[in-house]
Amino acid sequence: MAAITAVIAIGLSIVTVPAANAVESRAISGRVMLPAGVPAGWLGSVSVSASPASSSGSPGSGSPGSAVVDPVTGAYNITDLAPGSYRVQFQVNSYWDGMASVRPNLVPEYYNDTTDYMSAAIVDVAVSNATGIDATLAEGRSISGKVTIPEDMDAQALRAIWVSASSFSGNGSYGNAMVDPVTGEYSLVGLASGSYRVQFQVNSYWDGDSSVRPNLVSEYYDDAVDYSAATAVDVTNGNAISIDADLVEGRSISGTVTIPDEVDPDWIRGVSVSASGVTGLSSGSGSIDPTTGKYSITGLAPAAYRLQFGVG
Repeated sequence: MAAITAVIAIGLSIVTVPAANAVESRAISGRVMLPAGVPAGWLGSVSVSASPASSSGSPGSGSPGSAVVDPVTGAYNITDLAPGSYRVQFQVNSYWDGMASVRPNLVPEYYNDTTDYMSAAIVDVAVSNATGIDATLAEGRSISGKVTIPEDMDAQALRAIWVSASSFSGNGSYGNAMVDPVTGEYSLVGLASGSYRVQFQVNSYWDGDSSVRPNLVSEYYDDAVDYSAATAVDVTNGNAISIDADLVEGRSISGTVTIPDEVDPDWIRGVSVSASGVTGLSSGSGSIDPTTGKYSITGLAPAAYRLQFGVG
């Protein structure tokens, strides 16, 4: 944010002085470095952001800022920040290498050398700019495996499966990846050392004509539909391989929703239907056909469910 100025004419001269209420903007700068032996091109995937923090370290009010890292030098400069305190995060993104999308195997982190939001060192620019806010990113761990589906199911269903890993310690480290639609293989990279819950999530995919949600049960490794029952995958001492999942065909709940004859038929478009497991183990939702009122919720694990028909 440029300083606001006032212009005063004195004879034939013009003098520019800062306005009384002008607030000078701040900047945070530094350099990002890569671990030895990794491709130098990975620098181009790194971005840096600064989010306001209060004096206690909790989230603060104000506007964040961000900058891209110079792909050659690793330098960055976040400008136009309001004076105050910030957490600085070094994020790793995917990039296009000319043939495919590449997600570098680097661990995102906060300044100074932590993956935990609350443990981030606070960068203070209340009085002046902050320089030398550097980071050397670590090479990450990986979790890989293969997802299989029932033999009698359309092989395209693999396109709907997304794999994610969330840290058991709650330190904010995570990863996600799509499943190869032909082989069923996946690889989660950029993970910090630690233990993870791995989830195999079934979503919808576009078959060329419509959105299709395969009738498969989402699960956690190893064969658990309950988050708390997931088996820990430990990458403290090295990568984890063969973290496989054999997804099973789901159960379904279907029916018809009707509305009063005297109301606008289009009101049915505002009705939703969802199912939640009585024991909290599973849930699902389905869309209602606006013409017939029919619905079907698929991909449910064997269990008892409560149905909710919402309007909104």
